[in-house]
Amino acid sequence: MLLASSRLRVSKVNSKDANARRRTSTVPGFRPGPGTVSGWVMGLTCLGLGLALSNANAMASSLVLLMGIGIVSVVASNTTRVLLILILVSLPLTWLTLAIDTRYAVLIPVTAMWLLAPPQLRVRGTLLVPGFLALVTFVAALSMSWSDSLTKAQLGTLSLAMLAATSLVVATRCTFKQVSWAVYVWTLVLLVTGLVLFAVGISEAMGGPRVRGLMGNAQGAGIIALICIGVAPMLGRRAFIVAWPLAIFTIILAQSRAAALGCVVLIAVLIGYWIKKKTGVVGLLAFSLLTSLPLLWLGLSLELTGETGLIRFNNSRTVVWEPLLTAFITHPWAGVGWASYESGVESSYLKVLAELGIIGFFIVSAAAIILVKQFSRLQVTGLALALGILVNAVFEGWLLTGGSAYAWAVWLLAASTGSRPPLLTTTPRQYSLPLSRHIKLPLHLSQRTRN
Repeated sequence: MLLASSRLRVSKVNSKDANARRRTSTVPGFRPGPGTVSGWVMGLTCLGLGLALSNANAMASSLVLLMGIGIVSVVASNTTRVLLILILVSLPLTWLTLAIDTRYAVLIPVTAMWLLAPPQLRVRGTLLVPGFLALVTFVAALSMSWSDSLTKAQLGTLSLAMLAATSLVVATRCTFKQVSWAVYVWTLVLLVTGLVLFAVGISEAMGGPRVRGLMGNAQGAGIIALICIGVAPMLGRRAFIVAWPLAIFTIILAQSRAAALGCVVLIAVLIGYWIKKKTGVVGLLAFSLLTSLPLLWLGLSLELTGETGLIRFNNSRTVVWEPLLTAFITHPWAGVGWASYESGVESSYLKVLAELGIIGFFIVSAAAIILVKQFSRLQVTGLALALGILVNAVFEGWLLTGGSAYAWAVWLLAASTGSRPPLLTTTPRQYSLPLSRHIKLPLHLSQRTRN
Protein backbone atom coordinates (compact mmCIF):
# COMPACT_ATOMS: atom_id res chain seq x y z
CA MET A 1 0.00 0.00 0.00
CA LEU A 2 2.81 2.41 0.86
CA LEU A 3 4.57 1.84 -2.46
CA ALA A 4 1.33 2.05 -4.44
CA SER A 5 0.27 5.33 -2.87
CA SER A 6 3.77 6.81 -3.26
CA ARG A 7 3.89 5.80 -6.89
CA LEU A 8 0.46 7.33 -7.51
CA ARG A 9 1.42 10.63 -5.88
CA VAL A 10 4.68 10.89 -7.84
CA SER A 11 2.87 10.09 -11.09
CA LYS A 12 0.21 12.77 -10.45
CA VAL A 13 2.80 15.42 -9.58
CA ASN A 14 4.85 14.70 -12.69
CA SER A 15 1.71 14.67 -14.85
CA LYS A 16 0.76 18.11 -13.52
CA ASP A 17 4.28 19.39 -14.20
CA ALA A 18 4.18 17.99 -17.73
CA ASN A 19 0.81 19.61 -18.45
CA ALA A 20 2.10 22.93 -17.11
CA ARG A 21 5.13 22.72 -19.40
CA ARG A 22 2.87 22.00 -22.38
CA ARG A 23 0.69 25.01 -21.62
CA THR A 24 3.57 27.42 -21.15
CA SER A 25 5.80 26.24 -23.97
CA THR A 26 5.16 25.67 -27.66
CA VAL A 27 8.73 25.95 -28.89
CA PRO A 28 10.85 22.81 -28.35
CA GLY A 29 13.32 23.35 -25.55
CA PHE A 30 11.90 26.75 -24.53
CA ARG A 31 11.77 27.40 -20.82
CA PRO A 32 10.13 30.71 -19.86
CA GLY A 33 11.55 32.68 -16.99
CA PRO A 34 11.37 36.12 -15.40
CA GLY A 35 12.20 38.92 -17.76
CA THR A 36 11.81 36.78 -20.89
CA VAL A 37 9.10 38.90 -22.55
CA SER A 38 10.85 42.20 -21.89
CA GLY A 39 14.14 40.71 -23.08
CA TRP A 40 12.57 39.56 -26.33
CA VAL A 41 11.01 42.98 -26.88
CA MET A 42 14.33 44.74 -26.30
CA GLY A 43 16.27 42.27 -28.44
CA LEU A 44 13.89 42.36 -31.40
CA THR A 45 13.67 46.15 -31.18
CA CYS A 46 17.45 46.41 -31.40
CA LEU A 47 17.54 44.03 -34.34
CA GLY A 48 14.90 46.03 -36.17
CA LEU A 49 16.66 49.34 -35.53
CA GLY A 50 19.97 47.84 -36.65
CA LEU A 51 18.50 46.68 -39.94
CA ALA A 52 16.75 50.03 -40.44
CA LEU A 53 20.00 51.97 -39.88
CA SER A 54 22.12 49.70 -42.14
CA ASN A 55 22.05 52.16 -45.05
CA ALA A 56 22.24 55.35 -42.96
CA ASN A 57 25.01 54.78 -40.41
CA ALA A 58 27.16 51.66 -40.62
CA MET A 59 28.76 52.04 -37.18
CA ALA A 60 25.50 52.68 -35.32
CA SER A 61 23.80 49.87 -37.22
CA SER A 62 26.55 47.42 -36.29
CA LEU A 63 26.45 48.31 -32.60
CA VAL A 64 22.66 48.09 -32.37
CA LEU A 65 22.62 44.79 -34.26
CA LEU A 66 25.24 43.27 -31.96
CA MET A 67 23.31 44.48 -28.91
CA GLY A 68 20.11 42.91 -30.21
CA ILE A 69 21.88 39.62 -31.00
CA GLY A 70 23.33 39.55 -27.49
CA ILE A 71 19.98 40.16 -25.77
CA VAL A 72 18.17 37.55 -27.86
CA SER A 73 20.96 35.03 -27.25
CA VAL A 74 20.60 35.43 -23.47
CA VAL A 75 16.80 35.12 -23.24
CA ALA A 76 16.32 32.54 -26.01
CA SER A 77 16.13 28.76 -25.82
CA ASN A 78 18.67 26.45 -27.40
CA THR A 79 16.40 25.94 -30.40
CA THR A 80 16.22 29.68 -31.00
CA ARG A 81 19.97 30.08 -30.50
CA VAL A 82 20.72 27.47 -33.17
CA LEU A 83 18.19 29.14 -35.46
CA LEU A 84 19.88 32.50 -34.81
CA ILE A 85 23.27 30.94 -35.65
CA LEU A 86 21.97 29.66 -38.99
CA ILE A 87 20.41 33.04 -39.80
CA LEU A 88 23.62 34.91 -39.00
CA VAL A 89 25.66 32.54 -41.18
CA SER A 90 23.27 32.74 -44.12
CA LEU A 91 22.64 36.51 -44.16
CA PRO A 92 25.94 37.44 -45.91
CA LEU A 93 25.13 34.88 -48.61
CA THR A 94 21.88 36.63 -49.55
CA TRP A 95 21.45 39.60 -51.85
CA LEU A 96 20.49 41.78 -48.86
CA THR A 97 22.98 44.56 -48.00
CA LEU A 98 24.10 44.75 -44.36
CA ALA A 99 26.60 46.93 -42.57
CA ILE A 100 28.59 44.03 -41.10
CA ASP A 101 29.47 40.44 -41.90
CA THR A 102 27.11 38.73 -39.47
CA ARG A 103 28.98 35.41 -39.63
CA TYR A 104 31.42 36.66 -36.99
CA ALA A 105 28.49 37.55 -34.71
CA VAL A 106 27.82 33.81 -34.40
CA LEU A 107 30.22 33.83 -31.45
CA ILE A 108 27.60 35.69 -29.37
CA PRO A 109 24.86 33.01 -29.34
CA VAL A 110 27.50 30.27 -29.19
CA THR A 111 29.01 31.81 -26.04
CA ALA A 112 25.56 32.28 -24.49
CA MET A 113 24.72 28.64 -25.20
CA TRP A 114 27.98 27.46 -23.64
CA LEU A 115 27.49 29.52 -20.47
CA LEU A 116 23.72 29.29 -19.95
CA ALA A 117 22.56 25.94 -21.34
CA PRO A 118 22.88 22.81 -19.16
CA PRO A 119 25.31 20.16 -20.42
CA GLN A 120 23.91 17.07 -22.08
CA LEU A 121 24.86 13.49 -21.33
CA ARG A 122 27.67 12.42 -23.64
CA VAL A 123 27.72 9.03 -25.27
CA ARG A 124 30.29 7.39 -27.52
CA GLY A 125 30.78 9.50 -30.63
CA THR A 126 29.56 12.80 -29.18
CA LEU A 127 32.86 14.55 -29.92
CA LEU A 128 33.44 12.82 -33.27
CA VAL A 129 32.19 15.68 -35.46
CA PRO A 130 33.93 18.49 -33.49
CA GLY A 131 37.16 16.48 -33.45
CA PHE A 132 37.01 15.84 -37.19
CA LEU A 133 36.30 19.50 -38.00
CA ALA A 134 39.13 20.58 -35.68
CA LEU A 135 41.50 18.22 -37.53
CA VAL A 136 40.44 19.63 -40.90
CA THR A 137 40.98 23.14 -39.52
CA PHE A 138 44.49 22.17 -38.42
CA VAL A 139 45.34 20.79 -41.87
CA ALA A 140 43.86 23.90 -43.52
CA ALA A 141 46.02 26.11 -41.28
CA LEU A 142 49.11 24.13 -42.28
CA SER A 143 48.25 24.56 -45.97
CA MET A 144 48.61 28.33 -45.63
CA SER A 145 52.39 27.82 -45.75
CA TRP A 146 52.23 26.69 -49.40
CA SER A 147 48.99 28.34 -50.56
CA ASP A 148 49.13 30.85 -53.40
CA SER A 149 46.01 32.61 -52.05
CA LEU A 150 47.02 33.41 -48.47
CA THR A 151 44.08 35.71 -47.76
CA LYS A 152 41.52 33.17 -48.95
CA ALA A 153 43.24 30.43 -46.96
CA GLN A 154 43.16 32.53 -43.80
CA LEU A 155 39.46 33.39 -44.16
CA GLY A 156 38.57 29.81 -45.04
CA THR A 157 40.48 28.45 -42.06
CA LEU A 158 38.89 30.98 -39.70
CA SER A 159 35.36 30.13 -40.84
CA LEU A 160 36.09 26.42 -40.50
CA ALA A 161 37.46 26.98 -36.99
CA MET A 162 34.23 28.79 -36.03
CA LEU A 163 32.21 25.86 -37.37
CA ALA A 164 34.32 23.40 -35.35
CA ALA A 165 33.90 25.43 -32.14
CA THR A 166 30.14 25.77 -32.70
CA SER A 167 29.78 22.04 -33.33
CA LEU A 168 31.54 21.37 -30.01
CA VAL A 169 29.10 23.60 -28.13
CA VAL A 170 26.10 22.10 -29.92
CA ALA A 171 27.31 18.55 -29.28
CA THR A 172 27.63 19.18 -25.53
CA ARG A 173 24.74 21.59 -24.92
CA CYS A 174 21.95 20.73 -27.40
CA THR A 175 19.75 17.76 -28.17
CA PHE A 176 19.03 16.58 -31.68
CA LYS A 177 15.39 17.63 -31.33
CA GLN A 178 16.41 21.23 -30.66
CA VAL A 179 18.84 21.39 -33.58
CA SER A 180 16.53 19.60 -36.00
CA TRP A 181 13.64 21.97 -35.24
CA ALA A 182 15.93 24.96 -35.78
CA VAL A 183 17.14 23.58 -39.12
CA TYR A 184 13.57 22.75 -40.14
CA VAL A 185 12.28 26.26 -39.39
CA TRP A 186 15.30 27.85 -41.11
CA THR A 187 14.86 25.82 -44.30
CA LEU A 188 11.10 26.27 -44.32
CA VAL A 189 11.36 30.07 -44.01
CA LEU A 190 13.88 30.19 -46.86
CA LEU A 191 11.70 27.98 -49.06
CA VAL A 192 8.53 30.00 -48.48
CA THR A 193 10.36 33.32 -48.91
CA GLY A 194 12.01 32.17 -52.14
CA LEU A 195 8.73 31.00 -53.65
CA VAL A 196 6.92 34.19 -52.65
CA LEU A 197 9.66 36.42 -54.11
CA PHE A 198 9.64 34.35 -57.29
CA ALA A 199 5.85 34.66 -57.59
CA VAL A 200 5.99 38.42 -57.00
CA GLY A 201 8.71 38.80 -59.61
CA ILE A 202 11.66 40.14 -57.58
CA SER A 203 14.58 40.08 -59.98
CA GLU A 204 17.17 39.08 -57.37
CA ALA A 205 15.18 35.93 -56.56
CA MET A 206 14.83 34.98 -60.22
CA GLY A 207 17.30 33.79 -62.81
CA GLY A 208 15.21 33.55 -65.93
CA PRO A 209 12.66 30.79 -65.29
CA ARG A 210 14.57 29.42 -62.26
CA VAL A 211 13.90 30.07 -58.57
CA ARG A 212 16.95 31.51 -56.82
CA GLY A 213 15.41 32.63 -53.52
CA LEU A 214 17.03 34.82 -50.89
CA MET A 215 20.41 33.21 -51.56
CA GLY A 216 20.30 34.32 -55.19
CA ASN A 217 21.43 30.82 -56.18
CA ALA A 218 19.26 28.15 -57.79
CA GLN A 219 21.55 25.33 -56.65
CA GLY A 220 21.44 26.72 -53.11
CA ALA A 221 17.64 26.71 -53.19
CA GLY A 222 17.76 23.05 -54.19
CA ILE A 223 20.17 22.18 -51.35
CA ILE A 224 17.90 23.89 -48.81
CA ALA A 225 14.93 21.92 -50.15
CA LEU A 226 16.90 18.66 -49.90
CA ILE A 227 17.86 19.31 -46.26
CA CYS A 228 14.25 20.22 -45.44
CA ILE A 229 12.94 16.99 -46.99
CA GLY A 230 15.48 14.95 -45.02
CA VAL A 231 14.81 16.58 -41.64
CA ALA A 232 11.00 16.78 -41.84
CA PRO A 233 10.23 13.02 -41.43
CA MET A 234 12.16 12.99 -38.14
CA LEU A 235 9.88 15.64 -36.65
CA GLY A 236 6.53 14.02 -37.26
CA ARG A 237 3.80 13.70 -39.85
CA ARG A 238 2.67 17.32 -39.73
CA ALA A 239 6.16 18.67 -40.31
CA PHE A 240 6.56 16.29 -43.25
CA ILE A 241 3.21 17.23 -44.81
CA VAL A 242 4.04 20.94 -44.62
CA ALA A 243 7.59 20.65 -45.95
CA TRP A 244 7.20 18.03 -48.67
CA PRO A 245 5.22 20.01 -51.33
CA LEU A 246 7.21 23.21 -50.76
CA ALA A 247 10.55 21.42 -51.12
CA ILE A 248 9.56 19.43 -54.22
CA PHE A 249 8.07 22.52 -55.84
CA THR A 250 11.27 24.47 -55.13
CA ILE A 251 13.51 21.76 -56.63
CA ILE A 252 11.38 21.68 -59.78
CA LEU A 253 11.32 25.47 -60.21
CA ALA A 254 15.01 25.83 -59.32
CA GLN A 255 15.83 23.16 -61.96
CA SER A 256 18.58 21.82 -59.71
CA ARG A 257 19.61 18.40 -61.01
CA ALA A 258 22.02 17.80 -58.11
CA ALA A 259 19.30 18.43 -55.53
CA ALA A 260 16.83 16.30 -57.50
CA LEU A 261 19.30 13.41 -57.63
CA GLY A 262 19.93 13.67 -53.89
CA CYS A 263 16.18 13.73 -53.29
CA VAL A 264 15.71 10.63 -55.48
CA VAL A 265 18.37 8.77 -53.47
CA LEU A 266 16.75 9.85 -50.19
CA ILE A 267 13.29 8.69 -51.29
CA ALA A 268 14.66 5.45 -52.77
CA VAL A 269 16.31 4.53 -49.46
CA LEU A 270 13.08 5.14 -47.54
CA ILE A 271 10.94 3.20 -50.04
CA GLY A 272 13.49 0.38 -50.25
CA TYR A 273 13.55 0.01 -46.48
CA TRP A 274 9.75 -0.10 -46.37
CA ILE A 275 9.58 -2.72 -49.15
CA LYS A 276 12.26 -4.86 -47.50
CA LYS A 277 10.40 -4.66 -44.20
CA LYS A 278 7.14 -5.75 -45.85
CA THR A 279 8.32 -8.26 -48.47
CA GLY A 280 11.92 -9.16 -47.59
CA VAL A 281 15.04 -9.19 -49.75
CA VAL A 282 13.24 -10.62 -52.81
CA GLY A 283 10.82 -7.70 -52.88
CA LEU A 284 13.70 -5.24 -52.52
CA LEU A 285 15.54 -6.79 -55.48
CA ALA A 286 12.35 -6.72 -57.56
CA PHE A 287 11.85 -3.04 -56.71
CA SER A 288 15.46 -2.24 -57.69
CA LEU A 289 15.08 -4.07 -61.01
CA LEU A 290 11.76 -2.43 -61.88
CA THR A 291 13.12 1.04 -61.18
CA SER A 292 16.43 0.48 -63.00
CA LEU A 293 15.00 -0.82 -66.28
CA PRO A 294 13.08 2.39 -67.19
CA LEU A 295 16.16 4.49 -66.48
CA LEU A 296 18.30 2.20 -68.65
CA TRP A 297 15.76 2.39 -71.46
CA LEU A 298 15.66 6.18 -71.14
CA GLY A 299 19.43 6.43 -71.43
CA LEU A 300 19.63 4.15 -74.47
CA SER A 301 16.67 5.38 -76.48
CA LEU A 302 16.47 9.15 -75.99
CA GLU A 303 18.65 11.77 -77.58
CA LEU A 304 20.36 13.54 -74.70
CA THR A 305 20.08 17.07 -76.07
CA GLY A 306 17.84 18.87 -73.58
CA GLU A 307 19.38 22.10 -72.25
CA THR A 308 16.53 23.56 -70.19
CA GLY A 309 14.30 22.31 -67.39
CA LEU A 310 14.96 19.95 -64.53
CA ILE A 311 15.55 16.95 -66.82
CA ARG A 312 18.27 18.31 -69.09
CA PHE A 313 21.34 16.55 -70.38
CA ASN A 314 23.84 19.30 -71.12
CA ASN A 315 27.17 18.81 -69.34
CA SER A 316 27.84 21.94 -67.28
CA ARG A 317 30.37 20.38 -64.90
CA THR A 318 33.22 19.37 -67.20
CA VAL A 319 34.48 22.93 -67.63
CA VAL A 320 34.69 23.31 -63.85
CA TRP A 321 36.00 19.85 -63.01
CA GLU A 322 38.91 19.84 -65.47
CA PRO A 323 40.91 22.58 -63.63
CA LEU A 324 40.40 20.73 -60.34
CA LEU A 325 41.71 17.48 -61.77
CA THR A 326 44.63 19.34 -63.34
CA ALA A 327 45.49 20.94 -60.00
CA PHE A 328 45.39 17.54 -58.27
CA ILE A 329 47.64 15.95 -60.90
CA THR A 330 50.07 18.88 -60.70
CA HIS A 331 50.16 18.93 -56.86
CA PRO A 332 49.21 15.38 -55.83
CA TRP A 333 50.71 15.35 -52.33
CA ALA A 334 49.71 18.62 -50.64
CA GLY A 335 47.45 20.38 -53.15
CA VAL A 336 47.36 24.09 -53.89
CA GLY A 337 46.19 25.23 -50.43
CA TRP A 338 42.91 25.47 -48.56
CA ALA A 339 40.12 27.68 -49.94
CA SER A 340 41.96 28.27 -53.22
CA TYR A 341 38.67 27.56 -55.03
CA GLU A 342 35.24 28.95 -54.31
CA SER A 343 32.36 26.71 -53.25
CA GLY A 344 30.82 27.20 -56.70
CA VAL A 345 33.27 24.74 -58.28
CA GLU A 346 30.44 22.18 -58.11
CA SER A 347 32.16 19.20 -56.49
CA SER A 348 33.03 19.02 -52.81
CA TYR A 349 35.28 16.00 -53.26
CA LEU A 350 37.30 17.29 -56.23
CA LYS A 351 37.59 20.67 -54.52
CA VAL A 352 39.23 19.16 -51.41
CA LEU A 353 41.42 16.90 -53.56
CA ALA A 354 42.73 19.89 -55.52
CA GLU A 355 43.33 21.95 -52.38
CA LEU A 356 44.92 19.28 -50.14
CA GLY A 357 46.05 16.49 -52.48
CA ILE A 358 46.26 12.97 -51.06
CA ILE A 359 45.48 14.35 -47.60
CA GLY A 360 42.22 15.64 -49.03
CA PHE A 361 41.30 12.14 -50.19
CA PHE A 362 41.46 10.87 -46.62
CA ILE A 363 39.54 13.91 -45.39
CA VAL A 364 36.60 13.51 -47.79
CA SER A 365 36.53 9.76 -47.09
CA ALA A 366 36.41 10.43 -43.35
CA ALA A 367 33.69 13.06 -43.87
CA ALA A 368 31.49 10.56 -45.72
CA ILE A 369 32.03 7.85 -43.09
CA ILE A 370 31.33 10.23 -40.19
CA LEU A 371 28.13 11.60 -41.72
CA VAL A 372 26.80 8.10 -42.39
CA LYS A 373 27.81 6.94 -38.90
CA GLN A 374 26.27 9.92 -37.10
CA PHE A 375 23.02 10.02 -39.05
CA SER A 376 22.63 6.24 -38.84
CA ARG A 377 21.88 6.77 -35.13
CA LEU A 378 18.51 8.08 -36.38
CA GLN A 379 17.80 4.80 -38.17
CA VAL A 380 16.68 4.74 -41.79
CA THR A 381 15.54 8.38 -42.04
CA GLY A 382 18.95 9.62 -40.92
CA LEU A 383 20.76 7.23 -43.27
CA ALA A 384 18.61 8.43 -46.18
CA LEU A 385 19.45 12.06 -45.39
CA ALA A 386 23.19 11.30 -45.18
CA LEU A 387 23.22 9.48 -48.53
CA GLY A 388 21.21 12.23 -50.22
CA ILE A 389 23.65 14.87 -48.93
CA LEU A 390 26.71 12.89 -50.03
CA VAL A 391 25.28 12.38 -53.53
CA ASN A 392 24.48 16.08 -53.82
CA ALA A 393 28.03 16.95 -52.71
CA VAL A 394 29.39 15.13 -55.77
CA PHE A 395 28.01 17.97 -57.89
CA GLU A 396 28.15 20.89 -55.41
CA GLY A 397 31.16 22.27 -53.52
CA TRP A 398 29.71 23.26 -50.15
CA LEU A 399 30.21 20.23 -47.86
CA LEU A 400 33.49 21.29 -46.19
CA THR A 401 33.25 25.04 -46.80
CA GLY A 402 33.22 26.85 -43.46
CA GLY A 403 31.45 29.90 -44.85
CA SER A 404 28.54 27.91 -46.30
CA ALA A 405 25.26 27.99 -44.37
CA TYR A 406 24.35 24.57 -45.84
CA ALA A 407 27.52 23.06 -44.35
CA TRP A 408 26.71 24.59 -40.97
CA ALA A 409 23.21 23.08 -40.97
CA VAL A 410 24.43 19.58 -41.91
CA TRP A 411 27.41 19.43 -39.54
CA LEU A 412 25.45 20.85 -36.58
CA LEU A 413 22.79 18.21 -37.18
CA ALA A 414 25.46 15.52 -37.29
CA ALA A 415 27.10 16.83 -34.11
CA SER A 416 23.83 16.75 -32.16
CA THR A 417 22.98 13.11 -32.92
CA GLY A 418 25.29 11.87 -30.15
CA SER A 419 23.82 13.96 -27.32
CA ARG A 420 21.24 12.80 -24.80
CA PRO A 421 19.12 14.91 -22.42
CA PRO A 422 20.16 14.85 -18.74
CA LEU A 423 18.43 12.54 -16.29
CA LEU A 424 16.48 15.39 -14.69
CA THR A 425 14.48 15.86 -17.91
CA THR A 426 13.15 12.31 -18.13
CA THR A 427 9.47 11.79 -18.87
CA PRO A 428 6.83 11.31 -16.13
CA ARG A 429 6.33 7.70 -17.23
CA GLN A 430 9.84 6.86 -16.15
CA TYR A 431 9.13 8.20 -12.65
CA SER A 432 5.95 6.13 -12.35
CA LEU A 433 7.98 2.96 -11.77
CA PRO A 434 7.94 1.49 -8.23
CA LEU A 435 9.97 3.65 -5.89
CA SER A 436 11.89 0.64 -4.58
CA ARG A 437 13.86 0.65 -7.84
CA HIS A 438 15.06 4.21 -7.26
CA ILE A 439 15.06 4.67 -3.45
CA LYS A 440 16.57 2.26 -0.94
CA LEU A 441 13.90 1.85 1.72
CA PRO A 442 14.69 1.37 5.43
CA LEU A 443 14.99 -2.21 6.61
CA HIS A 444 11.67 -2.37 8.50
CA LEU A 445 9.71 -0.97 5.54
CA SER A 446 11.33 -3.32 3.04
CA GLN A 447 10.57 -6.32 5.25
CA ARG A 448 6.98 -5.17 5.65
CA THR A 449 6.49 -4.95 1.90
CA ARG A 450 7.88 -8.48 1.42
CA ASN A 451 5.49 -9.85 4.00
